Amino acid sequence: MRLTLAALLLTGIPWAAAQAQPLPPIQTPEQAVQQLSLAREDTQVSALSNLKTACRGRLRHTLKDNKPVLSAVEKLLEEGSAPVRRGALDVVRCFAAANVPRLLALGLDATDPQVTSYAAEIAAQVPEPPVTELLLARLEKVGADCADPKAKAELAERCVWLVYSSGATVGPGHSRALRERIGKAIEAQLASPHPKVREVAVETLGRTRLSAHAQAIERLVEQEKKGTFSKKNEAALLRRFEASAKLLKQKGEK
Repeated sequence: MRLTLAALLLTGIPWAAAQAQPLPPIQTPEQAVQQLSLAREDTQVSALSNLKTACRGRLRHTLKDNKPVLSAVEKLLEEGSAPVRRGALDVVRCFAAANVPRLLALGLDATDPQVTSYAAEIAAQVPEPPVTELLLARLEKVGADCADPKAKAELAERCVWLVYSSGATVGPGHSRALRERIGKAIEAQLASPHPKVREVAVETLGRTRLSAHAQAIERLVEQEKKGTFSKKNEAALLRRFEASAKLLKQKGEK
């Protein structure tokens, strides 16, 4: 007779020894840990999906500060495959705010650029200074890829997300000093050979609300129009760049 997964979890029979079956919904933190501890990649992904659902339901307060569940997710972020790590990044906001930067850091520091890109995408939803600092630190480490016209698509995409999210995370709690640091790091990306990087760099400079960056954006527009870059941004985007520079001049902090 075949055991159901629920029975396997209760009896302690290793999941790897059983045929794959759908995971049941998570009803307790203990069950969450059991599911997250299963060995197969597909079941780990399924367990993380279940956890994401549970975090939105009646268990959300119970799971928020549950250390065993948090530790299980951390382990998957450190050791899991790329699909597992992406699934783990989907649940980082299940936990208390104090834990989120540490979890995001595990994703941002991944050697797989697609995992880092996804971590930056998730980070964009967390407008907190510590998260911005993580993004800037990672951007500094991979900056050479952003300046390399021959960089593979996934490396250029990583630059796009790191540059974009550095601005998307700017919130009321960001000091002028941190916004200046963002501006200094992002201005360098206006010289990137990748048009999408330049585009999101302009957007991020606008988020700093510092008028000093208006001139750099204006110079970029001139370079784009002169054909400085082999891969250009479209005219409609250049008009947006000009509007961003104008707004910074008019309303940005001096």
